[in-house]
Order: sequence, then structure tokens, then C-alpha cells
Amino acid sequence: MSKNIENILGLSPMQEGMLFHHLLDEKNDIYVLQMKMILEGELNIDFLKESYMKLIKKYDIFRSAIVYKEVKVPRLVILKEREGEFNHEDITHLDNQEQDRFIEEFINNDRMKGFDFEHDILLRISVVKKTETRYFLLITMHHIIIDGWSFGLVFGSLMEYYLDSKKQKPSDTESVYTYSTYLRWIAKQDKETNLNYWRDYLENYEVSRGLLVSGSSMEGGEVNRKAIKIKIDKKLTGRIEEFSRENGMTVNNVLQAVYGILLQKYLCSDDVVFGNVISGRPPEIDGVERIAGLFINTIPLRVSCGEKDTFKELSKRIYRDFKNNQEHGYLSLIDIQKCASLQGQLFDCLFIYENFPVEQSYKASPGLDDPGFKVINQSSAGKDGEEFQLFADTNYDLNFIVFPGEELT
Repeated sequence: MSKNIENILGLSPMQEGMLFHHLLDEKNDIYVLQMKMILEGELNIDFLKESYMKLIKKYDIFRSAIVYKEVKVPRLVILKEREGEFNHEDITHLDNQEQDRFIEEFINNDRMKGFDFEHDILLRISVVKKTETRYFLLITMHHIIIDGWSFGLVFGSLMEYYLDSKKQKPSDTESVYTYSTYLRWIAKQDKETNLNYWRDYLENYEVSRGLLVSGSSMEGGEVNRKAIKIKIDKKLTGRIEEFSRENGMTVNNVLQAVYGILLQKYLCSDDVVFGNVISGRPPEIDGVERIAGLFINTIPLRVSCGEKDTFKELSKRIYRDFKNNQEHGYLSLIDIQKCASLQGQLFDCLFIYENFPVEQSYKASPGLDDPGFKVINQSSAGKDGEEFQLFADTNYDLNFIVFPGEELT
């Protein structure tokens, strides 16, 4: 085993947090991600399997194991070589209703299987053949090794490798930019300086009550979620964008201000804190945008204002805090929470601004040849014709997720 070890490194801040929640309840699947899609056309399953194995070779994060038992400090162990887990089922003999039931059960079983951090590869691919020209593809990952930006990168590479196999062309699986580089960079950061920043930022914050005054998002140990989807029309989206540009900030900051004001109303306080998910990709690292792995982090964003503050003033203050917080955001949330005088959980509400186009995760990179099949949007139950879904959840009571576009969602 030791001869197959390439690197032994510490975890990133977000990985530490996800491992913490995993250890609290190893059967909880909130951070198991499932990407589901229908492929229509001619698919060579052997080529797809080859492409998957090339991904494992190229991206060091897919050759990793998280070792946390019988060690003082959890470690990310990068292996030189690693076997993948590629599953293939043929259900062409079943009728449409039986196929739908099979796929729904397949998805649920795959999710319930979860991952063993120390022994399982944390990315697996399953293909179910429905007809000679229609296939269901399921890509299952644990969030502890990947974020949304990375998935778009990885799926593009998967399509490139598939085309290489189709053309019988050698693939470039060497990677100059590795997740190991990021983890070594994290280890060199001045932790005490960052902690001092958060002590000052969270000083005198005293709102201890949560958003939910009764009930819980957890019933019987299971997550009980409800989702509301709202589209902001093009006209209003345009006005928000114009306001952002005129005042030297981003749409993200404007919506953070709106969210903060909303929480102030519900918490009956003019000083609130919510969790803000940042991309976490340090510009100091060469080629950081080409590295696959988990970079995002959740850090506090404080919204404090008085009756005389205008919305413009509040938004500008949030923009300033947002930038400063990102610069000191390379700590685990557990460490940051210890900086607050408030005991217990600092917040139970989350704000996420997705800064990558979700639909592009389903498409080959621009300029690639036709692989011979097209991707059809896929619903959570594996039925055609509905909106695709990347199943992900969090351990927070309220998640406010924004998808940019001509119409904000």
C-alpha cells in the first residue's frame, strides 16, 4: 500500500467541516451528489469506461482517500493509481413503466450506498441501457472531493476523452495543476492572523435564536425539505444588474443585502449573520481554475444597519465585507465560530450564488466534435423531459440559492 502513496496532506477547511458532519451521522447522505441525465444516440460503453479511468488518472482528487480512523488528525491520502467503480445495466427487455421503476430504485439504492471515505473511490459512474439509442447515465460523487465549478471541468474532460477513444487518439492525462498544490498552499496560511480578523468581525454579535421557532428540518433523523423556485423577469434582473454596475458592486452583493434585510425582519434584529458560500479559489495559485476538487467554503456574512442607512449604503458595506471576508476565508467554519462570543451555532441560514452555468455541466466543451449522442435533461426520478437535477443538500434550515442568467432564479 505504501508504495502506491503519492501524497499525504491535510484537509481543506470545507473538507474538515463535511467530515465532521459525516462522523456525526455516517448514514446521512446530504453531501452525496448525483448527476442524472439521458444520453440519446450511439453510445460506446467501453469508450465511456475508458474515459472515466482517464479522469481518475488526470485528477489527483479522484485517487484520494480520507483517512480519519486510528490517526490523530484526518489526512487526505493521494494514491498513484486507483481502480474506479463503473457499473453497467441492460434493461432493454423491460417495458417503459418497468424501466422507470428500475431506474428510480437504482438511483435510490445508489444514494443509500453512500461512500466509505477510507476505502471507496468517491466518484462512480453507472450506465443503464434503455434502448439501442437511449441510455441513463448516473454520476455519483461525494461533495467532500468536488464542487460545482469542478464538475463542469471534469465533465468536459470526460467528453474529450470519449472523443479521443472514438477517434483512437491518445489522450493527455498529465495534469500540471493538482489539488495537492492547493492543500499545500492552505497549510502555509497564517491561521492566527485570519482568526484575529474574525474575532474583530464577529465582536459583540449576540443574536442567538434561529430562524425556525418551532419544528425542525430533521424529522426522525431524515431531512424534510421543501423547495420554492422563483424567477425574476428580465426587466427586473436588468435593473438589478444596472444598480450593481453603477455602484461598483456585483449582483451577488445586492442579493446578499436583500437576504440580510429579510432575515432581519424575521429575527427581529438589525444585526444578523448568515452563511455565505465562497468559491475559495486563491488567485495566487497558477492555473487554479483548472484544478478539480473542493474549493468552496462557508463563512459568515454579517448584515448590520440602522434606520437611517440607505439600501445603497448597506450594499456597499456588504461588498466591502464580502471582499475582506474572502481574503480571510481559508479557515474551517468550526474555527471561525469559536471567534464569536456567542455560544453554539452561529447561523442556520445559507446564501449560495452559483457562479458557474449549471447547464454547461451537461455539455462537452465548446469546439469539441459531436460524440454521437446528445444529452437530454433528466428529472430526479429518471424520467425524460423534465429539468435536470444535481441532488445536493446542506445541514442548514434555510438555503437561499441564486442561479444567474437573463432571468435570475
